[in-house]
Amino acid sequence: MDELASSRHPAGPHLYLPMIGVLDRARGRGVGSAMLRQRLRDADLPVYLEASSTRSRDLYLRHGFTPFGDPVHFPDGPPMFPMLHTPR
Repeated sequence: MDELASSRHPAGPHLYLPMIGVLDRARGRGVGSAMLRQRLRDADLPVYLEASSTRSRDLYLRHGFTPFGDPVHFPDGPPMFPMLHTPR
């Protein structure tokens, strides 16, 4: 799984955001968005990630990420959506 996912990372210098999570009781309150905004604000390199669902993909799209190639299909797993955010 790691080999397949890492082969899709950008070739140049970038930050990799492997995961972000929020406790169930805090979901829908903007906590994840606040954490993501802070991380992006501090980034001086492109930020790459794989969204694990269409819901998380939509969140990242709202924060300026763009699709970075076709979804990655793991055997017996959900598709992962490679995404990239480029600093302004």
